[in-house]
Formats: sequence, structure tokens, C-alpha cells
Amino acid sequence: LALWKLVIDTDKDGTLPLKFVQGAPMTVYAGLAEGARFADTLGSALEHMTRNGVLIGDRVAINIRQAPDAAILSVRHPLDFEDDGYLSAVGVFLINQLILDVLGIRAAPISVRLRLPQSSAKVQFEKFFQCPVQLAQSVNEIELSRQTYGREINHANAELFAFVDAYFAQRRKVLDPSR
Repeated sequence: LALWKLVIDTDKDGTLPLKFVQGAPMTVYAGLAEGARFADTLGSALEHMTRNGVLIGDRVAINIRQAPDAAILSVRHPLDFEDDGYLSAVGVFLINQLILDVLGIRAAPISVRLRLPQSSAKVQFEKFFQCPVQLAQSVNEIELSRQTYGREINHANAELFAFVDAYFAQRRKVLDPSR
């Protein structure tokens, strides 16, 4: 925690989550992104990520909440109250990057809400997400339209996705035998 806080303290322009995501290798997804590519829809791929989030970080909680005309993905971490939500904000940026670059779905979110403090970086965040971004919120979340959430993935392969999903279910059991 002390090292992470030191890194945050050096983030003078407030763009640390953006910088992290722009430089992050695919391995940051712990193989989950490659499996998500075979889901039939964006929603299925994101549900795959939430089920298996423990493989990325044992304390990261990714949840999907269904609203009448949107799906809202929230990312939480126990350190949110100690680091102004920086660590879980990185998760929101990674989800957006996954949607665009890995799954190839070119659709902007409806909105993004971040715990990050108010800063001049808001303009850069809005450019990255291509939608309104609200800072100093109580949670880190990305809101997708129902249409975007239901979009088909070009690499869909039901048989391969079932295999990948079963593989990750086994990996989760190794990490947490009570599941």
C-alpha cells in the first residue's frame, strides 16, 4: 500500500489510470481477455470477466447491474477509501480497453463515473472514453447502452468459449476451493 500511495502522490496531472492502461500488456488480464474473445456477445464476455475477476486480482470486485436501458459495470477494491479509488479506476479503464481493442466493439459508453478526485485530467478521460466522465463519485463504474451490451463479437465460438469458461472455473477452484 505504501508503494502504491507513493506512485499516486507522484501523479501530478491525475492521469495515472490512463497512463497505466496505455502501457499495460495483455497479460494484465491474466488470460481472461483471450477467452472473452470467443463469447457470443459483449455482455457474455463481460460476465465472463466478472466471474473470473479473482484471477486478475483476489480483492477486485467487478459487478454488473442491469438497468432498464443500460448495463452498469462497477469495479471496487478494498483500498478504494485509502487511494481515492485509483486502483479500481484502472479496472474501469481496462474494461474500456478490452471492449475496444480486444473485443473490437467500437461503441462509446453512455457515461463513466470515477472516484478519482476532480482534476484537469477530466478532458483526457472524456477523450479516452468518448463520453461524459464524472469525477469524485462514490464508485468507479462504466455505463453501457443495452444495444452495446448485446452487440455480437466477431470472434464468437460457442464451443471454444465453453471450453475456456470451464478452464477458468477450474482455475478459480484452485484459488478458492470453497467455490
